[in-house]
Amino acid sequence: MMNFIKKNWITISVILLLFVMALILIVSAKEDSLTADEGVYISAGYVQYKYQGDIINLEHPPLFKYIIGLPIIFLKPNISDQAVQCLKQQGEQYELAHEFLYNSENDADKMIFYGRLSIVILTIILGIVIFCFSSYIFNSPRAGLLSLFFYSLSPNIIAHGHLATNDFLLTFFFFLTVISLYFYFKNPSWKNLLITTLFFSAAILAKFSALILAPIILLIFIIKSFQNKKEILKFIIHFILAGVLSLLVITLFYYLWGSSLKIYYEGASWQAFRSTKGGLSYLFGNYSKSGWWYYYILAFLIKTPVATIILFIISITFWIIAKFKDWKENLVLIIPPIVLFIILLGSKINIGLRYALPIYPFIFLAIGFLVQPSIIKHLWIKIILAVCCVWYFISFIIITPYQLTYFNELIGGPKNGYKYLVDSNIDWGQDLKRLKKYMDENNIDRINLAYFGNTDPDYYGINYTKMQYPFNQDEVHGYVAISVQHLAVPLGYVNKLEDDMTGFAWLKNIEPVDRLGNSLYVYYVE
Repeated sequence: MMNFIKKNWITISVILLLFVMALILIVSAKEDSLTADEGVYISAGYVQYKYQGDIINLEHPPLFKYIIGLPIIFLKPNISDQAVQCLKQQGEQYELAHEFLYNSENDADKMIFYGRLSIVILTIILGIVIFCFSSYIFNSPRAGLLSLFFYSLSPNIIAHGHLATNDFLLTFFFFLTVISLYFYFKNPSWKNLLITTLFFSAAILAKFSALILAPIILLIFIIKSFQNKKEILKFIIHFILAGVLSLLVITLFYYLWGSSLKIYYEGASWQAFRSTKGGLSYLFGNYSKSGWWYYYILAFLIKTPVATIILFIISITFWIIAKFKDWKENLVLIIPPIVLFIILLGSKINIGLRYALPIYPFIFLAIGFLVQPSIIKHLWIKIILAVCCVWYFISFIIITPYQLTYFNELIGGPKNGYKYLVDSNIDWGQDLKRLKKYMDENNIDRINLAYFGNTDPDYYGINYTKMQYPFNQDEVHGYVAISVQHLAVPLGYVNKLEDDMTGFAWLKNIEPVDRLGNSLYVYYVE
Protein backbone atom coordinates (compact mmCIF):
# COMPACT_ATOMS: atom_id res chain seq x y z
CA MET A 1 0.00 0.00 0.00
CA MET A 2 2.78 2.41 0.95
CA ASN A 3 4.66 1.62 -2.25
CA PHE A 4 1.52 2.33 -4.28
CA ILE A 5 1.08 5.70 -2.56
CA LYS A 6 4.74 6.62 -3.10
CA LYS A 7 4.54 5.76 -6.80
CA ASN A 8 1.22 7.50 -7.35
CA TRP A 9 1.24 10.31 -4.78
CA ILE A 10 0.85 13.03 -7.41
CA THR A 11 -2.18 11.32 -8.99
CA ILE A 12 -3.71 10.75 -5.55
CA SER A 13 -3.05 14.40 -4.61
CA VAL A 14 -4.66 15.66 -7.81
CA ILE A 15 -7.77 13.53 -7.24
CA LEU A 16 -7.96 14.66 -3.61
CA LEU A 17 -7.65 18.35 -4.49
CA LEU A 18 -10.31 18.09 -7.19
CA PHE A 19 -12.59 16.16 -4.82
CA VAL A 20 -12.24 18.80 -2.08
CA MET A 21 -12.88 21.55 -4.61
CA ALA A 22 -15.94 19.76 -6.02
CA LEU A 23 -17.30 19.23 -2.51
CA ILE A 24 -16.98 22.92 -1.58
CA LEU A 25 -18.43 24.04 -4.90
CA ILE A 26 -21.46 21.76 -4.55
CA VAL A 27 -22.08 22.69 -0.90
CA SER A 28 -21.81 26.39 -1.75
CA ALA A 29 -24.11 25.96 -4.75
CA LYS A 30 -26.73 24.39 -2.49
CA GLU A 31 -26.38 26.69 0.52
CA ASP A 32 -25.93 30.14 -1.06
CA SER A 33 -29.04 32.17 -1.84
CA LEU A 34 -29.70 33.47 -5.33
CA THR A 35 -27.16 36.19 -6.11
CA ALA A 36 -27.79 39.46 -7.96
CA ASP A 37 -28.43 38.52 -11.61
CA GLU A 38 -28.51 34.72 -11.40
CA GLY A 39 -32.30 34.61 -11.53
CA VAL A 40 -32.31 36.49 -14.83
CA TYR A 41 -29.69 34.17 -16.35
CA ILE A 42 -31.42 31.01 -15.12
CA SER A 43 -34.84 32.06 -16.42
CA ALA A 44 -33.34 33.33 -19.69
CA GLY A 45 -31.50 30.03 -20.12
CA TYR A 46 -34.68 28.01 -19.76
CA VAL A 47 -36.68 30.42 -21.95
CA GLN A 48 -34.13 30.00 -24.76
CA TYR A 49 -34.80 26.27 -24.79
CA LYS A 50 -38.59 26.49 -24.39
CA TYR A 51 -39.27 29.42 -26.73
CA GLN A 52 -36.62 29.16 -29.42
CA GLY A 53 -36.02 32.58 -30.92
CA ASP A 54 -37.56 34.61 -28.10
CA ILE A 55 -35.09 37.24 -26.94
CA ILE A 56 -34.45 38.14 -23.31
CA ASN A 57 -31.43 39.60 -21.53
CA LEU A 58 -29.88 41.21 -24.63
CA GLU A 59 -26.98 42.66 -22.65
CA HIS A 60 -25.33 39.22 -22.63
CA PRO A 61 -24.79 36.73 -25.48
CA PRO A 62 -26.78 33.49 -25.40
CA LEU A 63 -24.18 30.69 -25.10
CA PHE A 64 -23.63 30.89 -21.35
CA LYS A 65 -27.39 30.99 -20.78
CA TYR A 66 -27.75 27.80 -22.81
CA ILE A 67 -25.06 26.21 -20.67
CA ILE A 68 -26.77 27.33 -17.46
CA GLY A 69 -30.23 26.36 -18.69
CA LEU A 70 -29.30 22.87 -19.94
CA PRO A 71 -29.65 21.01 -16.59
CA ILE A 72 -32.86 22.92 -15.78
CA ILE A 73 -34.81 21.54 -18.76
CA PHE A 74 -34.62 18.08 -17.15
CA LEU A 75 -36.62 19.45 -14.21
CA LYS A 76 -39.46 20.36 -16.59
CA PRO A 77 -40.35 23.47 -14.57
CA ASN A 78 -43.62 25.34 -14.79
CA ILE A 79 -43.82 28.84 -16.18
CA SER A 80 -46.82 30.87 -15.02
CA ASP A 81 -49.03 33.03 -17.22
CA GLN A 82 -47.66 36.10 -15.45
CA ALA A 83 -44.11 34.96 -16.31
CA VAL A 84 -45.13 34.61 -19.94
CA GLN A 85 -46.50 38.16 -19.86
CA CYS A 86 -43.17 39.38 -18.48
CA LEU A 87 -41.43 37.52 -21.30
CA LYS A 88 -43.48 39.39 -23.87
CA GLN A 89 -42.42 42.66 -22.26
CA GLN A 90 -38.72 42.26 -22.97
CA GLY A 91 -37.57 44.78 -20.39
CA GLU A 92 -39.22 42.88 -17.54
CA GLN A 93 -36.43 40.33 -17.11
CA TYR A 94 -36.19 40.65 -13.33
CA GLU A 95 -39.95 40.29 -12.98
CA LEU A 96 -39.77 37.24 -15.24
CA ALA A 97 -37.06 35.73 -13.03
CA HIS A 98 -39.11 36.33 -9.87
CA GLU A 99 -42.27 34.88 -11.37
CA PHE A 100 -40.47 31.89 -12.86
CA LEU A 101 -38.55 30.97 -9.71
CA TYR A 102 -40.93 31.87 -6.91
CA ASN A 103 -44.48 32.13 -8.30
CA SER A 104 -44.76 29.28 -10.81
CA GLU A 105 -45.04 26.41 -8.30
CA ASN A 106 -41.42 25.43 -8.87
CA ASP A 107 -38.75 24.34 -6.40
CA ALA A 108 -36.67 27.52 -6.61
CA ASP A 109 -33.71 26.13 -4.65
CA LYS A 110 -33.53 23.07 -6.89
CA MET A 111 -33.63 25.15 -10.06
CA ILE A 112 -30.95 27.50 -8.75
CA PHE A 113 -28.74 24.52 -7.86
CA TYR A 114 -29.24 22.92 -11.27
CA GLY A 115 -28.50 26.24 -12.95
CA ARG A 116 -25.19 26.38 -11.09
CA LEU A 117 -24.29 22.76 -11.78
CA SER A 118 -22.88 23.35 -15.29
CA ILE A 119 -20.50 26.01 -13.99
CA VAL A 120 -19.37 23.71 -11.16
CA ILE A 121 -18.50 21.00 -13.69
CA LEU A 122 -16.56 23.44 -15.89
CA THR A 123 -14.67 24.70 -12.83
CA ILE A 124 -13.46 21.16 -12.14
CA ILE A 125 -12.56 20.64 -15.81
CA LEU A 126 -10.46 23.82 -15.84
CA GLY A 127 -8.59 22.50 -12.80
CA ILE A 128 -7.67 19.38 -14.77
CA VAL A 129 -6.57 21.53 -17.72
CA ILE A 130 -4.38 23.72 -15.49
CA PHE A 131 -2.71 20.66 -13.95
CA CYS A 132 -2.00 19.10 -17.35
CA PHE A 133 -0.81 22.31 -18.99
CA SER A 134 1.41 23.38 -16.09
CA SER A 135 2.93 19.88 -16.01
CA TYR A 136 3.56 20.14 -19.75
CA ILE A 137 5.17 23.58 -20.01
CA PHE A 138 7.39 23.05 -16.95
CA ASN A 139 8.01 19.40 -17.77
CA SER A 140 7.10 18.38 -14.22
CA PRO A 141 3.92 16.91 -12.69
CA ARG A 142 4.96 18.64 -9.47
CA ALA A 143 4.59 21.99 -11.19
CA GLY A 144 1.12 20.95 -12.29
CA LEU A 145 0.26 19.87 -8.75
CA LEU A 146 1.44 23.18 -7.29
CA SER A 147 -0.59 25.16 -9.85
CA LEU A 148 -3.63 22.99 -9.16
CA PHE A 149 -3.21 23.42 -5.39
CA PHE A 150 -3.49 27.20 -5.67
CA TYR A 151 -6.29 26.97 -8.25
CA SER A 152 -8.47 24.45 -6.42
CA LEU A 153 -8.32 26.30 -3.08
CA SER A 154 -8.54 29.81 -4.54
CA PRO A 155 -11.30 31.83 -2.83
CA ASN A 156 -11.96 33.87 -5.98
CA ILE A 157 -12.22 30.82 -8.23
CA ILE A 158 -14.51 28.94 -5.84
CA ALA A 159 -16.59 32.09 -5.22
CA HIS A 160 -17.53 32.42 -8.89
CA GLY A 161 -17.04 28.81 -9.91
CA HIS A 162 -20.35 27.79 -8.33
CA LEU A 163 -22.58 30.64 -9.51
CA ALA A 164 -24.85 30.72 -12.56
CA THR A 165 -23.14 33.74 -14.09
CA ASN A 166 -20.78 34.24 -17.04
CA ASP A 167 -17.75 35.45 -15.07
CA PHE A 168 -16.21 32.02 -14.64
CA LEU A 169 -17.33 30.93 -18.10
CA LEU A 170 -15.30 33.78 -19.60
CA THR A 171 -12.32 32.66 -17.51
CA PHE A 172 -12.78 29.12 -18.78
CA PHE A 173 -12.87 29.98 -22.49
CA PHE A 174 -10.32 32.79 -22.18
CA PHE A 175 -7.74 30.37 -20.79
CA LEU A 176 -8.56 27.62 -23.30
CA THR A 177 -8.26 30.11 -26.17
CA VAL A 178 -4.82 31.24 -25.00
CA ILE A 179 -3.35 27.76 -24.44
CA SER A 180 -4.75 26.54 -27.78
CA LEU A 181 -3.07 29.58 -29.37
CA TYR A 182 0.14 28.52 -27.58
CA PHE A 183 -0.01 25.08 -29.21
CA TYR A 184 -0.86 26.66 -32.56
CA PHE A 185 2.37 28.64 -32.61
CA LYS A 186 4.34 25.55 -31.61
CA ASN A 187 2.77 23.79 -34.57
CA PRO A 188 0.90 26.16 -36.94
CA SER A 189 -1.39 23.47 -38.34
CA TRP A 190 -4.95 23.78 -39.61
CA LYS A 191 -6.12 21.57 -36.75
CA ASN A 192 -4.64 23.83 -34.07
CA LEU A 193 -5.96 26.91 -35.85
CA LEU A 194 -9.46 25.42 -35.90
CA ILE A 195 -9.34 24.55 -32.19
CA THR A 196 -8.18 28.06 -31.31
CA THR A 197 -10.92 29.60 -33.45
CA LEU A 198 -13.64 27.49 -31.85
CA PHE A 199 -12.55 28.37 -28.32
CA PHE A 200 -12.32 32.05 -29.26
CA SER A 201 -15.81 31.93 -30.76
CA ALA A 202 -17.14 30.24 -27.62
CA ALA A 203 -15.54 32.94 -25.47
CA ILE A 204 -17.18 35.84 -27.29
CA LEU A 205 -20.49 33.96 -27.31
CA ALA A 206 -20.20 33.62 -23.53
CA LYS A 207 -19.49 37.25 -22.63
CA PHE A 208 -19.08 40.39 -24.71
CA SER A 209 -15.93 41.44 -22.86
CA ALA A 210 -14.20 38.42 -24.46
CA LEU A 211 -13.92 40.60 -27.58
CA ILE A 212 -10.77 41.85 -25.85
CA LEU A 213 -9.20 38.63 -27.12
CA ALA A 214 -9.42 39.85 -30.74
CA PRO A 215 -6.79 42.64 -30.46
CA ILE A 216 -4.73 40.44 -28.12
CA ILE A 217 -4.59 37.66 -30.72
CA LEU A 218 -3.82 40.19 -33.46
CA LEU A 219 -0.93 41.58 -31.39
CA ILE A 220 0.47 38.10 -30.84
CA PHE A 221 0.23 37.27 -34.55
CA ILE A 222 2.11 40.49 -35.41
CA ILE A 223 4.88 39.79 -32.90
CA LYS A 224 5.19 36.16 -34.01
CA SER A 225 5.40 37.30 -37.64
CA PHE A 226 8.38 39.51 -36.82
CA GLN A 227 10.00 36.72 -34.85
CA ASN A 228 9.54 34.24 -37.70
CA LYS A 229 9.60 36.21 -40.93
CA LYS A 230 9.54 33.06 -43.04
CA GLU A 231 6.01 32.38 -41.80
CA ILE A 232 4.60 35.90 -42.23
CA LEU A 233 2.40 35.05 -45.23
CA LYS A 234 1.14 31.88 -43.55
CA PHE A 235 0.30 33.74 -40.33
CA ILE A 236 -1.55 36.48 -42.26
CA ILE A 237 -3.64 33.94 -44.15
CA HIS A 238 -4.36 31.94 -41.01
CA PHE A 239 -5.36 35.04 -39.04
CA ILE A 240 -7.78 36.18 -41.77
CA LEU A 241 -9.26 32.70 -42.06
CA ALA A 242 -9.62 32.46 -38.29
CA GLY A 243 -11.50 35.77 -38.29
CA VAL A 244 -13.82 34.67 -41.10
CA LEU A 245 -14.43 31.29 -39.46
CA SER A 246 -15.21 32.94 -36.10
CA LEU A 247 -17.72 35.22 -37.80
CA LEU A 248 -19.33 32.21 -39.50
CA VAL A 249 -19.54 30.29 -36.20
CA ILE A 250 -21.14 33.23 -34.40
CA THR A 251 -23.55 33.87 -37.29
CA LEU A 252 -24.55 30.21 -37.40
CA PHE A 253 -25.05 30.13 -33.65
CA TYR A 254 -27.34 33.17 -33.75
CA TYR A 255 -29.20 31.75 -36.75
CA LEU A 256 -29.86 28.48 -34.91
CA TRP A 257 -30.94 30.56 -31.91
CA GLY A 258 -33.50 32.22 -34.17
CA SER A 259 -31.82 35.60 -34.30
CA SER A 260 -29.15 37.53 -36.16
CA LEU A 261 -25.79 39.24 -35.68
CA LYS A 262 -27.64 42.52 -35.29
CA ILE A 263 -28.64 41.41 -31.79
CA TYR A 264 -25.00 40.60 -30.97
CA TYR A 265 -23.90 44.00 -32.22
CA GLU A 266 -26.55 45.80 -30.16
CA GLY A 267 -25.62 43.90 -26.99
CA ALA A 268 -21.89 44.49 -27.48
CA SER A 269 -22.49 48.19 -28.17
CA TRP A 270 -24.57 48.53 -25.01
CA GLN A 271 -21.83 46.91 -22.91
CA ALA A 272 -19.19 49.14 -24.52
CA PHE A 273 -21.28 52.21 -23.72
CA ARG A 274 -21.77 50.99 -20.14
CA SER A 275 -18.03 50.47 -19.62
CA THR A 276 -17.30 54.05 -20.70
CA LYS A 277 -20.24 55.62 -18.88
CA GLY A 278 -19.58 53.88 -15.57
CA GLY A 279 -21.86 53.71 -12.55
CA LEU A 280 -21.80 53.68 -8.78
CA SER A 281 -18.35 52.66 -7.57
CA TYR A 282 -17.12 52.22 -4.02
CA LEU A 283 -13.51 51.98 -2.93
CA PHE A 284 -11.97 52.37 0.52
CA GLY A 285 -14.97 54.32 1.84
CA ASN A 286 -15.22 56.66 -1.16
CA TYR A 287 -17.92 56.89 -3.84
CA SER A 288 -17.57 57.65 -7.53
CA LYS A 289 -19.57 57.48 -10.75
CA SER A 290 -16.53 57.21 -13.02
CA GLY A 291 -14.44 54.81 -10.95
CA TRP A 292 -10.70 54.86 -10.29
CA TRP A 293 -7.93 53.68 -12.61
CA TYR A 294 -6.27 51.87 -9.68
CA TYR A 295 -9.45 50.10 -8.50
CA TYR A 296 -8.43 46.65 -9.75
CA ILE A 297 -4.91 47.02 -8.38
CA LEU A 298 -6.18 47.63 -4.85
CA ALA A 299 -8.94 45.03 -5.22
CA PHE A 300 -6.36 42.46 -6.29
CA LEU A 301 -4.07 43.28 -3.38
CA ILE A 302 -6.72 42.85 -0.69
CA LYS A 303 -8.84 40.05 -2.21
CA THR A 304 -6.00 37.77 -3.26
CA PRO A 305 -4.40 35.57 -0.57
CA VAL A 306 -1.07 37.03 0.55
CA ALA A 307 0.58 33.65 -0.01
CA THR A 308 -0.44 33.78 -3.68
CA ILE A 309 0.94 37.29 -4.10
CA ILE A 310 4.26 36.39 -2.46
CA LEU A 311 4.85 33.28 -4.58
CA PHE A 312 3.75 35.05 -7.76
CA ILE A 313 6.27 37.86 -7.14
CA ILE A 314 9.06 35.37 -6.40
CA SER A 315 8.24 33.40 -9.56
CA ILE A 316 8.29 36.50 -11.78
CA THR A 317 11.54 37.64 -10.14
CA PHE A 318 13.28 34.33 -10.90
CA TRP A 319 12.00 34.41 -14.45
CA ILE A 320 13.48 37.90 -14.93
CA ILE A 321 16.77 36.85 -13.33
CA ALA A 322 16.89 33.95 -15.78
CA LYS A 323 16.90 36.64 -18.49
CA PHE A 324 13.40 35.81 -19.67
CA LYS A 325 14.20 32.21 -20.52
CA ASP A 326 12.04 30.96 -23.42
CA TRP A 327 10.29 34.34 -23.48
CA LYS A 328 9.60 34.10 -27.21
CA GLU A 329 7.74 30.83 -26.81
CA ASN A 330 5.91 31.91 -23.64
CA LEU A 331 4.93 35.29 -25.06
CA VAL A 332 1.54 33.83 -25.94
CA LEU A 333 0.95 33.15 -22.23
CA ILE A 334 2.35 36.46 -21.01
CA ILE A 335 0.61 39.02 -23.25
CA PRO A 336 -3.10 38.14 -22.68
CA PRO A 337 -3.26 38.59 -18.87
CA ILE A 338 -1.13 41.75 -19.02
CA VAL A 339 -3.23 43.36 -21.78
CA LEU A 340 -6.46 42.39 -20.01
CA PHE A 341 -5.29 43.98 -16.77
CA ILE A 342 -4.18 47.17 -18.56
CA ILE A 343 -7.61 47.43 -20.21
CA LEU A 344 -9.30 46.96 -16.84
CA LEU A 345 -7.35 49.95 -15.50
CA GLY A 346 -9.22 52.10 -18.02
CA SER A 347 -12.64 50.64 -17.26
CA LYS A 348 -15.21 52.72 -15.41
CA ILE A 349 -17.10 49.62 -14.27
CA ASN A 350 -15.62 49.17 -10.81
CA ILE A 351 -18.02 46.74 -9.16
CA GLY A 352 -15.98 43.62 -8.57
CA LEU A 353 -12.69 41.78 -8.91
CA ARG A 354 -14.63 39.16 -10.89
CA TYR A 355 -13.86 41.17 -14.04
CA ALA A 356 -10.20 40.27 -13.52
CA LEU A 357 -10.94 36.58 -12.87
CA PRO A 358 -9.43 35.38 -16.23
CA ILE A 359 -6.02 36.55 -14.99
CA TYR A 360 -5.86 34.11 -12.09
CA PRO A 361 -5.18 30.86 -14.02
CA PHE A 362 -2.04 32.50 -15.44
CA ILE A 363 -0.94 33.45 -11.92
CA PHE A 364 -1.33 29.83 -10.83
CA LEU A 365 0.73 28.75 -13.85
CA ALA A 366 3.48 31.17 -12.85
CA ILE A 367 3.56 29.75 -9.32
CA GLY A 368 4.11 26.27 -10.79
CA PHE A 369 7.39 27.61 -12.23
CA LEU A 370 8.86 27.58 -8.70
CA VAL A 371 9.43 23.82 -8.75
CA GLN A 372 12.05 24.17 -11.47
CA PRO A 373 15.28 22.44 -10.26
CA SER A 374 17.27 25.68 -10.55
CA ILE A 375 14.82 27.39 -8.16
CA ILE A 376 13.63 24.72 -5.75
CA LYS A 377 17.25 23.77 -4.94
CA HIS A 378 17.47 26.85 -2.70
CA LEU A 379 16.63 26.07 0.92
CA TRP A 380 15.01 29.44 1.49
CA ILE A 381 12.68 28.84 -1.48
CA LYS A 382 11.62 25.50 0.01
CA ILE A 383 10.90 27.15 3.35
CA ILE A 384 8.90 30.04 1.83
CA LEU A 385 7.01 27.65 -0.43
CA ALA A 386 6.12 25.36 2.49
CA VAL A 387 5.06 28.26 4.72
CA CYS A 388 2.95 29.83 1.96
CA CYS A 389 1.22 26.53 1.13
CA VAL A 390 0.32 25.94 4.79
CA TRP A 391 -0.79 29.56 5.17
CA TYR A 392 -2.88 29.25 2.01
CA PHE A 393 -4.54 26.06 3.19
CA ILE A 394 -5.36 27.55 6.60
CA SER A 395 -6.91 30.59 4.90
CA PHE A 396 -9.00 28.23 2.79
CA ILE A 397 -10.25 26.39 5.88
CA ILE A 398 -11.11 29.64 7.69
CA ILE A 399 -13.09 31.25 4.85
CA THR A 400 -14.97 28.11 3.70
CA PRO A 401 -17.82 28.17 2.66
CA TYR A 402 -17.94 31.97 2.37
CA GLN A 403 -15.34 32.39 -0.39
CA LEU A 404 -17.19 35.28 -2.06
CA THR A 405 -16.52 37.42 1.03
CA TYR A 406 -12.78 36.67 1.18
CA PHE A 407 -10.40 39.49 2.08
CA ASN A 408 -6.83 38.85 3.12
CA GLU A 409 -4.96 39.75 6.28
CA LEU A 410 -3.78 43.11 4.95
CA ILE A 411 -7.12 44.64 5.97
CA GLY A 412 -8.03 42.25 8.77
CA GLY A 413 -10.11 39.74 6.83
CA PRO A 414 -13.75 39.68 5.67
CA LYS A 415 -15.17 41.39 8.78
CA ASN A 416 -13.58 44.63 7.51
CA GLY A 417 -14.16 43.96 3.82
CA TYR A 418 -17.19 46.22 3.37
CA LYS A 419 -15.11 49.19 4.50
CA TYR A 420 -13.01 48.81 1.36
CA LEU A 421 -15.08 47.07 -1.35
CA VAL A 422 -18.72 46.10 -1.79
CA ASP A 423 -21.04 44.54 -4.37
CA SER A 424 -19.81 41.22 -5.82
CA ASN A 425 -16.63 41.51 -3.75
CA ILE A 426 -18.51 40.67 -0.56
CA ASP A 427 -22.29 41.09 -0.75
CA TRP A 428 -24.28 39.69 -3.65
CA GLY A 429 -27.32 38.67 -1.63
CA GLN A 430 -25.97 35.16 -1.02
CA ASP A 431 -26.84 34.76 2.68
CA LEU A 432 -30.61 35.16 2.92
CA LYS A 433 -31.19 31.44 3.48
CA ARG A 434 -28.75 31.60 6.38
CA LEU A 435 -30.85 34.39 7.90
CA LYS A 436 -33.91 32.12 7.96
CA LYS A 437 -31.88 29.38 9.63
CA TYR A 438 -30.51 31.87 12.16
CA MET A 439 -34.00 33.16 13.01
CA ASP A 440 -35.29 29.62 13.55
CA GLU A 441 -32.34 28.65 15.75
CA ASN A 442 -32.67 31.78 17.90
CA ASN A 443 -36.48 31.90 18.04
CA ILE A 444 -36.68 35.28 16.32
CA ASP A 445 -40.27 35.78 15.15
CA ARG A 446 -39.80 38.99 13.17
CA ILE A 447 -36.85 41.02 12.00
CA ASN A 448 -36.20 44.43 10.46
CA LEU A 449 -34.55 43.73 7.12
CA ALA A 450 -32.54 45.79 4.65
CA TYR A 451 -31.50 43.17 2.13
CA PHE A 452 -29.33 43.68 -0.93
CA GLY A 453 -30.38 40.99 -3.37
CA ASN A 454 -33.11 39.51 -5.55
CA THR A 455 -34.06 36.49 -3.45
CA ASP A 456 -37.65 36.57 -2.17
CA PRO A 457 -37.64 36.53 1.68
CA ASP A 458 -41.30 35.45 1.67
CA TYR A 459 -40.40 32.29 -0.23
CA TYR A 460 -38.32 31.13 2.74
CA GLY A 461 -40.95 32.13 5.27
CA ILE A 462 -38.97 35.05 6.71
CA ASN A 463 -41.25 37.28 8.77
CA TYR A 464 -39.79 40.74 8.29
CA THR A 465 -40.34 44.48 8.14
CA LYS A 466 -38.68 45.95 5.09
CA MET A 467 -36.51 48.94 5.87
CA GLN A 468 -36.66 51.47 3.04
CA TYR A 469 -35.14 54.91 2.67
CA PRO A 470 -36.14 57.28 4.11
CA PHE A 471 -36.94 55.82 7.52
CA ASN A 472 -37.16 57.08 11.08
CA GLN A 473 -34.13 55.80 12.94
CA ASP A 474 -35.88 56.24 16.30
CA GLU A 475 -38.64 53.82 15.29
CA VAL A 476 -36.23 50.96 14.62
CA HIS A 477 -36.02 48.51 17.49
CA GLY A 478 -35.52 44.80 18.07
CA TYR A 479 -33.52 42.61 15.70
CA VAL A 480 -32.17 44.22 12.56
CA ALA A 481 -30.51 42.36 9.66
CA ILE A 482 -28.61 44.48 7.17
CA SER A 483 -26.63 43.59 4.08
CA VAL A 484 -23.14 45.06 4.37
CA GLN A 485 -23.72 46.70 0.99
CA HIS A 486 -26.17 49.01 2.79
CA LEU A 487 -23.72 49.63 5.62
CA ALA A 488 -21.17 50.89 3.12
CA VAL A 489 -23.35 52.61 0.50
CA PRO A 490 -26.00 55.15 1.55
CA LEU A 491 -29.43 53.53 1.42
CA GLY A 492 -31.53 55.15 -1.28
CA TYR A 493 -28.53 56.12 -3.42
CA VAL A 494 -29.58 55.90 -7.06
CA ASN A 495 -28.32 58.67 -9.31
CA LYS A 496 -26.63 61.24 -7.11
CA LEU A 497 -24.54 61.54 -3.99
CA GLU A 498 -25.97 63.50 -1.10
CA ASP A 499 -24.17 64.12 2.17
CA ASP A 500 -27.31 63.61 4.25
CA MET A 501 -28.02 60.14 2.88
CA THR A 502 -26.24 58.35 5.71
CA GLY A 503 -28.37 55.22 5.51
CA PHE A 504 -27.31 52.84 8.27
CA ALA A 505 -24.09 54.60 9.22
CA TRP A 506 -25.42 54.95 12.79
CA LEU A 507 -25.23 51.18 13.17
CA LYS A 508 -21.47 51.20 12.61
CA ASN A 509 -21.07 52.30 16.23
CA ILE A 510 -22.98 49.24 17.46
CA GLU A 511 -21.36 45.82 17.64
CA PRO A 512 -23.41 43.27 15.65
CA VAL A 513 -24.68 40.28 17.60
CA ASP A 514 -23.80 38.05 14.66
CA ARG A 515 -22.43 38.01 11.12
CA LEU A 516 -24.13 35.62 8.72
CA GLY A 517 -21.75 34.51 6.02
CA ASN A 518 -19.91 37.85 6.37
CA SER A 519 -22.49 39.64 4.22
CA LEU A 520 -25.52 39.95 6.54
CA TYR A 521 -25.01 41.68 9.88
CA VAL A 522 -27.51 41.11 12.67
CA TYR A 523 -28.00 43.82 15.31
CA TYR A 524 -30.19 44.18 18.33
CA VAL A 525 -31.45 47.72 18.84
CA GLU A 526 -32.88 48.52 22.28
